[in-house]
Amino acid sequence: MSLQPIDDTPGLWGDPDWQPGHPGTFAVVIGVSRYPHLDGGGAEADDLGERWIREARRLGQLTVSATTAWRFFRWLADGYQFRSAPLARCWLLLAPTPLEREREPALMRHVAEPTLANCELALRGWSAEMRRLPAAAQHGSRAMFFFSGHGLQVHHDKQLLLPSDYLGGALPHWDDALSTSNLLAGLDSVQIPDRLYFVDACRNDFPAIRAKRPRGRSILPEDETAASYAETRLSAVLYATAASLQAWSPVDPSEGPSLFGQAVLAGLAGQPDIELTERDGRYAVELGKLQGFAMERVVQILKQHRATVSQRVTLGGPVIHFQVPVTEIPPQALAGIRPELAPESGVVTRGGTLALPESVVRPAAKRAADFEALLANTLSVSNYVLAPLDVSPNEVDLAVFGTRPVTELWTRQARWLSLSSRTEPAAGRLRLERVERDPAARSFRIHVQGDAEPRGWWLQVGSGEDTHGLLLPSIGEPVGYRIEAEISTVRGQAGFQRLEATLARGNTGALGEAARLWERYRTADAEAAIGALDLDALRDAVLGKARSPLAAAVAALVLMRADRLDLIHDWLQNLADWFPLLPDGAVLWAEQLMRRQTDRAEAVAESAESLCRLDERGLPFTSEGLSWAASLAERLGRAGDLVPSQLHDRLGRVRAHIDDAMVYLRPGGLFAAYAGFDDAALTRLLPPMVSGREAECARPGNAD
Repeated sequence: MSLQPIDDTPGLWGDPDWQPGHPGTFAVVIGVSRYPHLDGGGAEADDLGERWIREARRLGQLTVSATTAWRFFRWLADGYQFRSAPLARCWLLLAPTPLEREREPALMRHVAEPTLANCELALRGWSAEMRRLPAAAQHGSRAMFFFSGHGLQVHHDKQLLLPSDYLGGALPHWDDALSTSNLLAGLDSVQIPDRLYFVDACRNDFPAIRAKRPRGRSILPEDETAASYAETRLSAVLYATAASLQAWSPVDPSEGPSLFGQAVLAGLAGQPDIELTERDGRYAVELGKLQGFAMERVVQILKQHRATVSQRVTLGGPVIHFQVPVTEIPPQALAGIRPELAPESGVVTRGGTLALPESVVRPAAKRAADFEALLANTLSVSNYVLAPLDVSPNEVDLAVFGTRPVTELWTRQARWLSLSSRTEPAAGRLRLERVERDPAARSFRIHVQGDAEPRGWWLQVGSGEDTHGLLLPSIGEPVGYRIEAEISTVRGQAGFQRLEATLARGNTGALGEAARLWERYRTADAEAAIGALDLDALRDAVLGKARSPLAAAVAALVLMRADRLDLIHDWLQNLADWFPLLPDGAVLWAEQLMRRQTDRAEAVAESAESLCRLDERGLPFTSEGLSWAASLAERLGRAGDLVPSQLHDRLGRVRAHIDDAMVYLRPGGLFAAYAGFDDAALTRLLPPMVSGREAECARPGNAD
């Protein structure tokens, strides 16, 4: 191992051959299995009568997170290669369980305990080391961050990562955690082109903690007045799972690292069947290929164990170029696992891409299709065709929903409203076309067809703390929706664990194209989704005579995730200006302005002006649009005098409105989903009602 301990700094390792002032890769690796103050930790926190502390304590102990981080550290030390930026420094913080220490004694060699204070020291040292580099060395360097442990979901683009002493001290605080958004924004102005974060943590929701509006610690300084480094290629987070879902691990460290860790490490080693590209006589593992491989590998592992749970490896962050190499692999290093790529195999290249058969390398579209087929069999599904929505439980065959409690939940307790008028829809305007469920009546896919409506529809189910709601936008055109739900039944009472919605594939035209694009993005990777996108047809549908603002917004969400502003052009400005009944357009345009505008003061002013339109238009309809709005509001709040004074009051109201919505948001699907709200909160979550003139302008083709 080339790395050696640096004696005067616990947890810090360095390459003795690296010369300060030269380019390098700088990493922080944190793994927390042992949480003393959570249940089973031996020093459990006093709940002080606080519900949020009891909720947090139930997270308990983990089994292999320290092992997973240790294996990633070993890969960095022994397997990571990037000739222009070799590994220079790595901060290692681990809190293993006694069983992990027994299985892997080396876990405790020169590590720091991952307390909040030690994490802060390491992260600030990491940032300072990179900031001290001369500009030319920064431009050739890279930053890496790896965390395995407990996580708390805030929204799509923000997760809190718990240090080992979470809930410690005389008075625990919900913000005593690392914030992924702070780690991203804290390096925003550092002139490092590649910043890659691996987050191996659950992203499920905790209502009592969410009600505290947690933000996490601001460990790295976030200077919104400083221009972002214009040559950034990566500011990306590879998440172990999608928003609102759990990340799974073996129960014994002898079985290896977490599922995410197993998949990522296999991909980084070049194991079959990850697609590799050739770079100057070596093979490179690119970020987009790593995400697709890891997502598929995790699903395969779950299926091997006959698990019915879901875990979707996802990619987030403000800047993602999928072709950026994560690591390089010499051909001789692949001889044992991929003999067809060994030096003596005679493999040739065409234009830098390996000329290999499909059994070794699958194009993005083929990989996405294979993965969709793999996912299709994760549940045993039965189909039932239904009549209109306004039927009573007595008129519905129990075979449709499986049990009477679930039938009553979907009929007697379901409430539908028009978003534009806040009234119940007339008979026949919403039609329940198909119900798919597993044999145990726990997982459902419900297909609903809605008539054209100026804004869309609101679905509310459940009662009390188990109240859930979905925004289903229409924006003046008929739309088919697919609603997914997870239901539990306790003592004869059915309730929701998860409720989310997306576009149904049965939509035609631009909406059908957008539905397929989103499904491919969620089930494979953004590269595969964009590769299969008929961009010309979608552009014509959006900007031509038969406009579809909803389809434009969905396509823009994926293209923005992929940082393909070159394909968006003026879509988002038109979406923001022409369709005021779709608040997402103003948010997406504000995000694009922050990314593309080189003058920082002008970028902040224009972005704030666009975001402030939410003061009149209401909250975004898509879950990711609302997450972006939350991130933008937080960033603009730090911009100080760069925000024009005439916008301060409006921006303050927008920030307060978004903060309030974050308490109830349940991210995961395409459209915004909320839970645990009361009638007073509901009035703040729903958009303003629509006048007759606005309703007329909402019809496709009527934009000026």
